[in-house]
Amino acid sequence: MRVTWNAFQDFKHEGLVKSIGVANFLPHHFAALEGEVPVIDQIEYHIGYLQEEAFAYCKEHDILVEGWAALGRAELLQSATVQTMAATYQVNPAQLCLRFCLQQGVLPLVKSADEQRMRLNRDVFSFTITAADMEKLKSVGQVAWSGEHPDKAIPLDPAD
Repeated sequence: MRVTWNAFQDFKHEGLVKSIGVANFLPHHFAALEGEVPVIDQIEYHIGYLQEEAFAYCKEHDILVEGWAALGRAELLQSATVQTMAATYQVNPAQLCLRFCLQQGVLPLVKSADEQRMRLNRDVFSFTITAADMEKLKSVGQVAWSGEHPDKAIPLDPAD
């Protein structure tokens, strides 16, 4: 991990890249990094899987969280809570999920090949979820987690 991070820093200092970040880092993974602080940590983040410890660490260290699987691999789109709340705001469930991330300060990462869905996914700035509704969404409990745990993929030996 350290060798890779040092190479990223070299690329930045050489002007080959503007900024550097990490993916799937939990707070204890950052201890292995020396030098610059990553500008972004791309982690699984969505209603039902908030990764509160990693999110808090990133916020405290001014690291942007980019949430992959922001729609919970579409499982959240079937959630009764999400559907009911989306209807209240007169948006679709995907828009509610994306807006939730944005209001948390998380950059949601979504993908679609469907042009209509792409348009709808962009239209998330015409409404704001109330603080009370944000709390309801935060309390949904663990749902739609991918099952992929970073400790299984990221070596804990800083020399790696």
